[in-house]
Amino acid sequence: MKTAEEIALTPGPIFRPEFFRLPKIGELDQYLGLTRGFYYAGEREGRWKLVRLRPKGKARGVTLVPYDEVVSCIREAQNEQHGKIVANGVGHSLGTL
Repeated sequence: MKTAEEIALTPGPIFRPEFFRLPKIGELDQYLGLTRGFYYAGEREGRWKLVRLRPKGKARGVTLVPYDEVVSCIREAQNEQHGKIVANGVGHSLGTL
């Protein structure tokens, strides 16, 4: 059995989901640290489309954020501001160039 200190020092796997849940009001998402307002604004501006899953006849459901589309927009903004950046010739956690 591992101690709490060993668990804290153990690096977890890098996981890039295809979709993740829209964060709750007042919280940040666990992958990119962005707010739900940011995702709604990006959808309004046509940058990406959120996926809404709702059972037929129900008023509420789950809203999912497309990870790759959001990261692509972040990468485009970075390239517009700074040109193509490659940190030490290795891939970034936001995806490949």
